[in-house]
Amino acid sequence: MFAAQGKAADAAGIQFRMLNASKGPAVRGPRAQMDRKIYKQRMQQLLAAVPGLEIVDGAITNVLLKGNRDTHTCPAKSSIAGVMLASGKSCICVVPTGMLFIADKTCFVTQACMTQM
Repeated sequence: MFAAQGKAADAAGIQFRMLNASKGPAVRGPRAQMDRKIYKQRMQQLLAAVPGLEIVDGAITNVLLKGNRDTHTCPAKSSIAGVMLASGKSCICVVPTGMLFIADKTCFVTQACMTQM
């Protein structure tokens, strides 16, 4: 998303290193250490400035699925069409940020669903 993580890392960086610098290019990798508080503040500023983006914080009480409705399979095989929050608000544009725990199954959610219901 418009290099937001890089911009926040530049603002909050404490230390920048190249790992395995003495080895071949295939195993070299940059490493950056950030001040957690500054990084979090800068990311929130950058995201708040994106036009048309609404950030909603809340506890999800129900996941609204579209596609494969077989209850015996992992819900991650379906598309996430939205979520219902504890406040009663429903969100139809969801960007999952981790794992989904439903009915004693762990489903790794890897894609954002931008589908209107």
